[in-house]
Amino acid sequence: DNDDVFVNGDGPDDIRLRPRVAVDTLVLDTPDAELAPILEQLRRSLENMQGNHAQVEGIDEAMAHAQTALDNVLFRHASAQQYAAL
Repeated sequence: DNDDVFVNGDGPDDIRLRPRVAVDTLVLDTPDAELAPILEQLRRSLENMQGNHAQVEGIDEAMAHAQTALDNVLFRHASAQQYAAL
């Protein structure tokens, strides 16, 4: 029963909720001579980050497998005291 629910200070007027106003997006498509070099630098940086990510993609899984294999070998060949010290 929602009739028993009392909202105090959370109504649209209380939190200054305003209807969405349409924005003219044509301004965003207009070339900007000052912004163009910054956008180009950002584009190159993002491409570099994508390239860097591609180079290391999957390395975390490979490291986990290697650590598991190493742990398995150490468990089988080290004494209990040596293994506990690791």
